[in-house]
Amino acid sequence: MAEMPNWEGFMIPTLKVMSDDVIRHWREFQPLVADQARLTAEQKLEMLPSGNAVRYENRIGWAVSFLTNVGALTRPKRGHYQITDAGKHLIELFPNGAKERHIRALGEDPTSPIREYVAKPKDKRVDDAASLSEDDSSMTPIEQVQGGIERIHDEIATELLTRLQDKDPGFFEQAVVDLLLAMGYGGTTGAGSVTQLSNDGGIDGVIDQDILGLNRVYVQAKRYKEDNAVGRP
Repeated sequence: MAEMPNWEGFMIPTLKVMSDDVIRHWREFQPLVADQARLTAEQKLEMLPSGNAVRYENRIGWAVSFLTNVGALTRPKRGHYQITDAGKHLIELFPNGAKERHIRALGEDPTSPIREYVAKPKDKRVDDAASLSEDDSSMTPIEQVQGGIERIHDEIATELLTRLQDKDPGFFEQAVVDLLLAMGYGGTTGAGSVTQLSNDGGIDGVIDQDILGLNRVYVQAKRYKEDNAVGRP
């Protein structure tokens, strides 16, 4: 199965869909662009990591934004778009797809119908372009941000795991009890304690779910390292 096009790969399919001069709302032409780009049923359902947007719709949105900026599309009214002569010119020049840099270069030519790209306030795409890897540059800014957040989460998780593995057993057991209390296992009282490190009958912590201690959760905290498997309790 072919990979989903990056946002640049949706520019020409968008222009081809709009080449009939019909004014369309973006919600109307996005599915048509997906068909033009030959997305699979699975790709049409693919979500961004945040889960709050469809990936291909997000990429088409950025393609439309760029095309509008350079004059290939016009927006006659809110949310509605129509192709321009400049957009049709791009289809003729790049029938099989175009890169952002190619269209930007046309905008620098005073004889070209393509307008020069104008970065909006707080738009760091131009400044950041040189520092992006090839993989990052194929993603929309939203995907880059969400990918960065995921990397931060992964790094924190790795660092936390390393620290827990390096601490003494008592610290680890207390951390497990504190975590369970934070998750609500201590009921309204939030009472819990760690047992003594030796002769504890295999029980590492106790959480009281009521004031009288009639309902208790007994905790066994097992820690492992890459070369140390967890045995039976």
